[in-house]
Amino acid sequence: MRKVPKNQRAGMEWLINHMPEEDLKVIGSRFLLDNCKLAYEAREEYSWASEVPDSIFFEYVLPYASLNERREN
Repeated sequence: MRKVPKNQRAGMEWLINHMPEEDLKVIGSRFLLDNCKLAYEAREEYSWASEVPDSIFFEYVLPYASLNERREN
């Protein structure tokens, strides 16, 4: 968590706490950091995105894949 920017820590904590167990074993920190950064950049890029509650952002924007998707950048 030391490498996670402060403004992204809540999202990264949520992501790690909700990852499938198998993903926790095989997905590296760089992959998570990159995907988390992209999600937050998208949130900052659009003025309307600041109105999206964290609960929606965490559940539907932040995740790097849905359950049946391939894990890749």
